[in-house]
Amino acid sequence: DLDRHARHATASRLRIGVTDTSRLAGAGLVPYLRTAGHEVVPLVARDPAGSLLDPASLQGLDAVLHLGATRPDAVRGLRRALDAASDGPRLLLVASTAGWYGPHRGDETLVETSAPGEGPVAAVAQQVEREAAAVTRARVVTLRTGIVLHPRHGALARLLGPARLGLAGRIGGGRQWWSWIDDD
Repeated sequence: DLDRHARHATASRLRIGVTDTSRLAGAGLVPYLRTAGHEVVPLVARDPAGSLLDPASLQGLDAVLHLGATRPDAVRGLRRALDAASDGPRLLLVASTAGWYGPHRGDETLVETSAPGEGPVAAVAQQVEREAAAVTRARVVTLRTGIVLHPRHGALARLLGPARLGLAGRIGGGRQWWSWIDDD
């Protein structure tokens, strides 16, 4: 096992399993990883909920990047598959959301160790992270990102239409925070 990881590290080429490759974040990330010389293995669950993943699909991977931030059952299924894989990855990166901190924190500076927030998005994010923390066969890294902004997809695309028609204005009081990342 160490020899396999050493070979990959020396060659700087990793085998990375990625869930939800067709969603916005995955659609941008997969080509980037391939351009960097890594082999990307799309991981597809055997059920619509994303909770049944074949452990054999994890064999020989160096890492898994789980992009299904709003589905605790998918993380639970991934955890079960990792536990059953005899030669699975040693690193699991789980996309979560900055919504973990809740919607009403005002101007409070939020850091990784800040207390969790309240509300439905925060509750789901916390459940996702609890499921990820239960993984024992891989190091777990949680990525709390904001809304992915892209001019043709997602939230930004929906905002640009009214703005181009002159119908956009300040949202809310105009002083609220909006955590975001772009797909550029």
